[in-house]
Amino acid sequence: MKRFPSTVDVVVVGSGITGTATAAALAERGASVLVLDKEPGPAREGSGRAQGSLRVQGRHPSEFPLAVEALRLWARAAAEDPAQDAELSMNGNVYLCTREDERPLLLELAAQGRDAGLADVRYLDADGVREAVPAALGPFLGGMWSPYDAQAQPDRGTQMFVRRAERGGVPFGYDTLVTGIRTEAGRVTGVDTNRGSVHAGSVVAAAGVWTAHLLADIDVHLPLMPVCLTELETAPLPPLLRPTVRAFGFGARQRPDGRLVVSAGLGARVTRRASFYDLNGLRLWLPRARTFRKNLRIRVDARQVMRELRHRRCVGTGLVPFPSQEPVADRRSVDEALKRLVQVFPAAGGAMAQRYWAGLVDMTPDGLPVIDHRAGPDGLVVVAGLCGHGLALGPVLGEIAADLALDGTTNRPIAPFSLARFAGEVATPEVMI
Repeated sequence: MKRFPSTVDVVVVGSGITGTATAAALAERGASVLVLDKEPGPAREGSGRAQGSLRVQGRHPSEFPLAVEALRLWARAAAEDPAQDAELSMNGNVYLCTREDERPLLLELAAQGRDAGLADVRYLDADGVREAVPAALGPFLGGMWSPYDAQAQPDRGTQMFVRRAERGGVPFGYDTLVTGIRTEAGRVTGVDTNRGSVHAGSVVAAAGVWTAHLLADIDVHLPLMPVCLTELETAPLPPLLRPTVRAFGFGARQRPDGRLVVSAGLGARVTRRASFYDLNGLRLWLPRARTFRKNLRIRVDARQVMRELRHRRCVGTGLVPFPSQEPVADRRSVDEALKRLVQVFPAAGGAMAQRYWAGLVDMTPDGLPVIDHRAGPDGLVVVAGLCGHGLALGPVLGEIAADLALDGTTNRPIAPFSLARFAGEVATPEVMI
């Protein structure tokens, strides 16, 4: 196991897309950086288990500027490293409308996109959609089309930013559990790990669903709720999809070798493995749980409950599994999604599922991320609660985190993502995920 430096300018906790992009951005600015992750390699949890859609439209208006810049950064990273095939393609996205009651939301999202400067986002009738996706020969009413969106293979895309960081001299410490953030006189001074301590003037907490546990020990309370989403991948098929496709009940993209990656789409059913942790921020979560109760499957996480009882607490670094267990896939949800996909794309009728997997998504009560450098001691930067948007936004989140860690400010618009917003009333998003 490689030794890592005992002193750096910035420690980044987490080697998903946000952590690796942060490290690359910091190195580009000349900072000394160390990335630590409890897993044996990068993108082993949320980032590497995503579907791979890099969406611009269909977002909350506050995310539009970040999403647009993130796509430019994805393209830049790919151009810099042609040897790393991230399967990046810029072929757009279509949100299909399969029922009349879905149309108002899609029309609203299209209008929000145009208001944000995405002039070519528009709602099309069924014939217009088929010009972009000729294989959509089954019944549907229309769709919201965006030529701006992209897709990438999540693990390969994250590895592209690992390589970018490594070219800048950044070491990665895998199999390393951060057990605490060190502070003195109201300022971050480094981290403790199972392999010793590291001194640093700044710490970027980008640890996905485990970020709330990491911050609780320094009295920063982050209302994250991990939920589990499942994907499947089929055997290779003839070309069907150039854009990514999303609808109420299914979502899909096609990899260059013909494999379809299928998700449960808009209004997906998610699984929450509940424990005493769920009592944290209950005031914030109950309204959302009531609104989306049909989309929420609750199971008890007996292993985590026993861990909480043993530690006599429900949040803290002592409760972080090391390494994480493989999440249980909800195969039924994506098998049903594949059936719905086939109704619209009949040529996928012979698709055979070859692989299922699940990943944890760090949800917030309002469906927006937390990006904050004033939530705790000076020198702490929090980037978490990405709500399934992390892969798309990761490159720009890395630039923002680098700004905050080195300068204490950024010129990107991050005011809507402050942790302090949860002190008041919190809006419930229009869709679960």
